[in-house]
Amino acid sequence: MAPVGAVALGAAMGAEADLIGILTARHFPIAGYSRAYAAQYGGFMVAAGLSPLWMGLLADRTGGYATALILAAVLLLVPAALFLRLPLMGASAPRLHRP
Repeated sequence: MAPVGAVALGAAMGAEADLIGILTARHFPIAGYSRAYAAQYGGFMVAAGLSPLWMGLLADRTGGYATALILAAVLLLVPAALFLRLPLMGASAPRLHRP
C-alpha cells in the first residue's frame, strides 16, 4: 500500500506546484511574475520540507499522529480561505494583466 500512497502524494505535490505557476500568471503582472512565483514556490518548498519534521516532532510529543493530523487539517483552512478570496477569472472577469 505504501507505493500507492507515494504515487498519490507525488501526484498531489506536482499538481500543487503547477497550480502555483498558473495562479501567479493569472493574478500578477508579467513584469513581477518571476519575483512573485519565486516567493510563492519558495514558501511552498520550505513548508513541504519542514512539515515532516514538525509532524514527527508533534507525534513524538503527543504519543501519536492524531494531534498532528488534526492540526494540519485545521491549518489547511487558512490557504483554503485565501484561495476563495481570489477574484474569479472567467470569460467575463477582467484580466489583471496583459498577456
